[in-house]
Amino acid sequence: MSDLFLQIQACSIRLLGVQSTPLTAVALAICSTFGEGCAYHRPAEEAAAPILPARDDAELLRRTQLIFGTTGPIPGETAAPSSASREARFRTFIRQSMNQDAFYTTVLPRLFRGLAVSHSPFPFELKHQPTDGREVYWLDGDKPCPPAEIVTVRPWWNIDDPVAICKDSYAPQITTDARNGRGGLTQYCEATANDNPEPPVCRCGPNLVNCAADPEQSKRAQQATEDEVIRTIQWVVQNDRPFSQVLTMNATVRTDLGDVFYARNRFFETGRAEFTPIGQDEHRSLRERDPRFSGGVLTTPVYRFQDEAQRILVALVWSDFLCVPLMSSNVDAHQLMTLDTGALRSRDHMVLATMEGCRDCHARLENGMRAFQAFSSTREGWRLRPEDEHLTMRLYVRSSEDMRGEGPANPLWLGARLAAQPEFASCMVNRVTRYLYRGAEVPEETRARILARFRDGQNFRQLFEDAFVAFHLDREGSGDTASR
Repeated sequence: MSDLFLQIQACSIRLLGVQSTPLTAVALAICSTFGEGCAYHRPAEEAAAPILPARDDAELLRRTQLIFGTTGPIPGETAAPSSASREARFRTFIRQSMNQDAFYTTVLPRLFRGLAVSHSPFPFELKHQPTDGREVYWLDGDKPCPPAEIVTVRPWWNIDDPVAICKDSYAPQITTDARNGRGGLTQYCEATANDNPEPPVCRCGPNLVNCAADPEQSKRAQQATEDEVIRTIQWVVQNDRPFSQVLTMNATVRTDLGDVFYARNRFFETGRAEFTPIGQDEHRSLRERDPRFSGGVLTTPVYRFQDEAQRILVALVWSDFLCVPLMSSNVDAHQLMTLDTGALRSRDHMVLATMEGCRDCHARLENGMRAFQAFSSTREGWRLRPEDEHLTMRLYVRSSEDMRGEGPANPLWLGARLAAQPEFASCMVNRVTRYLYRGAEVPEETRARILARFRDGQNFRQLFEDAFVAFHLDREGSGDTASR
């Protein structure tokens, strides 16, 4: 077995948290060779079909609806008159699409890899059935209990409406599972990446905060965590805010079910059960979060809890917002094995940021992990932990020699610095144009013109509109493709 194979396999096991298989090592070797052409997550543009030049407006509308998942003109909105220029009609079509939720549901997961994976915030689900005139709950995997073992609990999903549950499924006194103990990490009962032996020690806990009421609610909670990111980006775009706010704002757009993670974290910190009753009709709105969550979508569950390996999450941020891929190069497996710790995937190890053969990737990875020092890994829990307010970090973009700044180690500082880099604007333009021009070369003059417009205000709606119009006019051999 070659040294390269062993090195990449060691990296995959110790750092990325993936299984040790020959196929994994070969796949990572290909990734290290070709960079962003291969990724841990589903390729962002995998499901996108090319938009081809349309012969007339009816065909353009049909194809636009297919590619963006949208419907016809919005009621009350006037289509461009037939006498309008082709450019004006193109702009009308894309504006109508960008006014619809379906556009963002379809397009954003194809632009950003971080939206390809989401999880329910609950490790357990409950079952229930009528017993003696009331609904009785028990943990999925357990059996219904006799009446003498039923207790009454105020559940997080409706704190003012107590429910009956088997006491062994409740067990509020159990808050952690210490059987793993790897690296000295405390594993809280809401952890979703749990590799402890069966049967589980943890149960639903106080106010049943570790459990979904049933499988359907668990699926809705998972969808709510994904929608939070999509609708927050949608809000920034539709309100013509600078796209940098996606990485810096405190508020996010979410439903009551999407708010459960934040309310539960507040419960862990203060003991106050401030949960909003969950209904079937989920209304979303722009809602503030506790100040520690400032950092836009970077501090949402999707970007913080979709994988237990923290370096993967940092690499995902660099890939999604700077288009800088994680490339394994000059890795020495023997150096990695000298790190005597069981928490390698969950904590930063700054020695790697300066270690020869490791530093070009790990200067950014270890510093990036510092920005999220307050966030547990999914093997520890879904919560914020105490942080060192005096800890600092450096921003490295491409290599250990490419430092762009130094400041407080928190998500807000990192988000603001990422958005200020020239790679940020360039990355957004590349993602949109490649998505729309799938299979066709983007003329450099067109890209440069669109990029200049986007850098002046970071208006993502305008960026997408310009790129959509440019594609069609380029295909038709027209002139100015990014004029207002």
